[in-house]
Amino acid sequence: MRKNLVVLCLIFSGLMLVGLIGCTTTTTTATGNGVTDPSHAPSNNDLSAASYVGSLTCKECHGPGNDDGNEDVYTPWKNSAHASVIGSGASSNPSSGCGFCHATGYKQTGGYSITSNSTTEAGMYTVQCEMCHGPGSLHTPEAAAKSATINKVPDAIATCGRCHRGRPFVVKDANGRYDSLVDMDNKTAVNASIEAVRGTSGTLTRHPIHYRPNLPVFKGTGGYEYSGSTYTSSFHTSGISNACVVCHLQFGTDKHDLEPDLAACNSCHTGVITFDVDGKNTEILGLLQTLGAELGSYEAAVTRSARTAESYTKALWNFYLITRETDAGKACAGVHNYRYAKQLLQDAINNFDPADR
Repeated sequence: MRKNLVVLCLIFSGLMLVGLIGCTTTTTTATGNGVTDPSHAPSNNDLSAASYVGSLTCKECHGPGNDDGNEDVYTPWKNSAHASVIGSGASSNPSSGCGFCHATGYKQTGGYSITSNSTTEAGMYTVQCEMCHGPGSLHTPEAAAKSATINKVPDAIATCGRCHRGRPFVVKDANGRYDSLVDMDNKTAVNASIEAVRGTSGTLTRHPIHYRPNLPVFKGTGGYEYSGSTYTSSFHTSGISNACVVCHLQFGTDKHDLEPDLAACNSCHTGVITFDVDGKNTEILGLLQTLGAELGSYEAAVTRSARTAESYTKALWNFYLITRETDAGKACAGVHNYRYAKQLLQDAINNFDPADR
């Protein structure tokens, strides 16, 4: 009973600490320059005839000391979270289907085998180059049209959005393995996915949202939306072309650590020096702290098995959606879609009834 309360309090402290250290307030004016540059458009090449070859093959031409004069993009990837997305071997469990996101080329030719139990780079474990750029067997030094044999610029929704969406929005196959995606533009399907698990979510030791539900928040969906409220999205959602690539690959500089860069922010917010533009990140962190404290007090008084009250599970859903979306403050809360995140949290605070049993 006390465990969840302690965990929640640790989350609040981490959120506030990172927010205060890394996201000091900057006031800027959005201008909209540069975010629709044609170079950010997805390649969308037809790679249906290609198979997966693995990052070690990519390293030969795109790694340190390569003979082709190419930039070393292997090393920053190798040092990124994608190269070590989990360390427990969960993605090698064939029965779980975690390889859908935690391995490369899952159930595809040359890709991760659900029967291999591999936890090595050679075995296609973790999120490798081809997870974003597509299978690379045709992308060889001998290829006549090399640019057409790989997707140099990923389609953000199709690639990043495949995994950065949260578990409720991935569908399992007949064997119980994660296998296909819920259409995040289909509000009926999204809401059905939420309602399928929300009612019992408070009784679980792990909330069903799992981690990194960035796509739902970015698109302005995936939260519990209260009747009578109007939910809108920030400029990022509709005003930036292929936004994940723009902000996390730093305008085509091929920096593969995927950390967001202020150079992207400066394209619109002239003179920005932190991610806390106009104090919006601090505001979201404050809302999370307020809601988290209320939920924590409730959990201290109600045993886990009895945490099924409607107002609690609705508020808990929005709390975890935004907490997990912000990566404990690292990405600076509210950046992806400030308006949507703020409305979800405010509604959760206003509608949560601590006396609801």
